[in-house]
Amino acid sequence: PLVCIPSLSSLNIGELILPISFISHLLSRIILLIPLFRSLIQLYLFSRLQRT
Repeated sequence: PLVCIPSLSSLNIGELILPISFISHLLSRIILLIPLFRSLIQLYLFSRLQRT
């Protein structure tokens, strides 16, 4: 049991690092895309206002 503990903890840390890096990568992409989405929404709302 004593030998298993370090391998388990290192494996769990490795499994945790991957999702965290993936999430941070996704967040950075989303942050970059926010202005684009905002401009698209503004264009959409503006076109809707223009039609009426």
